[in-house]
Amino acid sequence: MLWTLLLIYRPQYFDVLPCYILLLLAAPLVLRALHRPGRAGWVLVFSAALWGLGQVVDPFALIAGQLSPIQSVWPNALTWQLLFVLGMACTVPAAGLAQPWAQRRALGLICLLLAGLCLALRHGWLPAPPALLAGFDKVNLGPWRVVNVLLLLQLGALLLARYPRRAGNAFLGLLGAHSLEVFSGHILLAYAVQPAFDALSARGSHGLVLGLVLACIAALAVPAWLHQRYRDRRRA
Repeated sequence: MLWTLLLIYRPQYFDVLPCYILLLLAAPLVLRALHRPGRAGWVLVFSAALWGLGQVVDPFALIAGQLSPIQSVWPNALTWQLLFVLGMACTVPAAGLAQPWAQRRALGLICLLLAGLCLALRHGWLPAPPALLAGFDKVNLGPWRVVNVLLLLQLGALLLARYPRRAGNAFLGLLGAHSLEVFSGHILLAYAVQPAFDALSARGSHGLVLGLVLACIAALAVPAWLHQRYRDRRRA
């Protein structure tokens, strides 16, 4: 219980929750700074500096090593906050992250090719030296993983700008508007489908595994829809 209260012990699939709680507490201050004229850039610079510090320091791991028998703790809050801040910055027009800077088709194609290269390297489809693969580190959010996120962010912005009225945009908007409920629902869903996922993976049924993953992603709309209905009834 003590390690749970200190956000050190984390059950399976709850690894990111303590980091998420801390970032939610800081979110009002970050959003306020992002909306101030001329401050959005400085917020991103400060977040990037914390990410750089996190490449050499992991506060949760240090606390766990000193106070508990639990030695493996992730994610590193100093590095993963960058994704959270980038996500909030996307909602602020002044930050410019939600606007596709790769407006030309050629630049968009380059982003797509580079994102595909990251995918191939990350999954071992292309040979790469260990030093390069270390840049995709998940615990400390390595630099190449950050680059991959930025590429996907731009590809997403391009698709949203080109197809603003597609149904997929409404789906993503629904999930984003009810992110906490979606996060909670995805944990329950993960526990429910884990036996089927393990069985299909052991059989090498990669196509069925992919179908199961896509079905689970689609199912995330259920907790979001239920929470939206709950909100609408309370307002009525």
